[in-house]
Amino acid sequence: MGGYGTLTLGFRHPDVFGSIYAMSPCCTDLVGDTGPSRPEWVEAAALKSPDDVPLALKTGHFLVAADSAFSAALAPDPNSKILGDLPFVMANGALKTDPVAYARIAGNMPANMVVPLLPKIAQLKGIFIEYGAQENFSHIVIGAQETAERLSQAGISNTLEVFQGDHGNHLQQRIADRMLPWMSAQIAQ
Repeated sequence: MGGYGTLTLGFRHPDVFGSIYAMSPCCTDLVGDTGPSRPEWVEAAALKSPDDVPLALKTGHFLVAADSAFSAALAPDPNSKILGDLPFVMANGALKTDPVAYARIAGNMPANMVVPLLPKIAQLKGIFIEYGAQENFSHIVIGAQETAERLSQAGISNTLEVFQGDHGNHLQQRIADRMLPWMSAQIAQ
């Protein structure tokens, strides 16, 4: 969740962070493999307790665990079976949007933070977002593009770069060859 944290913390706290570099940021919007048509939401809705979340992860249901965890983090509800409200729920045999939970979760995702936080974001000296051309998670590709586009539409300069590889490839190389030189240049300004 480093890329997500980079964007949300940077957008909210330009007084602390002058420039931000988000590497393959997840959860920037409810799109792609975190969107409303995914079967993982049905599986997440079937979880019975918070203890089921790590079990889903252990049994190879990563997106079920991730969806449940960020629902608990972004739409907390101590009365919910998994301590959070899901943005998509089963109703009458079909997956439907829960508008209240959806708004709470989506409002805490970077693509949707651009307009409300624009005066703060405008204070940042630099914004760099990157992801892999063979990214493992479709929401990262779509969300990174969407966030960069919303920043550009709002008049905020940013860099969106695609590297060859997937979510975990070339991490040391990307840090050494891209992030550190870019950040160094930002600090030198």
